Amino acid sequence: MSELFKLGNHFIIEFSGCNQELLFDNEYVRSKFVQSARESRLSIVGEGGFTFNPHGFTYYLLLAESHASIHVWPEYAYCAVDLFTCNLELDGDHFVSSLKESLGARSVATELIERGCPIKSVPDHPMTFEQYEKTHPSHGDGL
Repeated sequence: MSELFKLGNHFIIEFSGCNQELLFDNEYVRSKFVQSARESRLSIVGEGGFTFNPHGFTYYLLLAESHASIHVWPEYAYCAVDLFTCNLELDGDHFVSSLKESLGARSVATELIERGCPIKSVPDHPMTFEQYEKTHPSHGDGL
């Protein structure tokens, strides 16, 4: 495997044996998810979610550093959480421990995936957006 030019960390977190009464309260879980992100010094720039019928929901946070999401199955006392951050200095431990306590989880499994591209594929002189814009002026906002 080639060396990685690391661009981010992707935390895959599984909370099981959670307090089911808490998981049936979507607003409680949403507020604790947001609180854990803020306490971990993540910069929330947008958020949203979807409630399933008869129960369960998904909530996401758009972060200046990337994104976080929580998927809740109260009937199984289970939550799946993703945190992808380009802040390579972020230690995800506080985020995880805060959620574990808030959800009353008996078990937590965390996997860290280092995200990036092979060093061999990184251009010698990476292009900036300003350089791109000089040759493509009609794409003003980059979207």
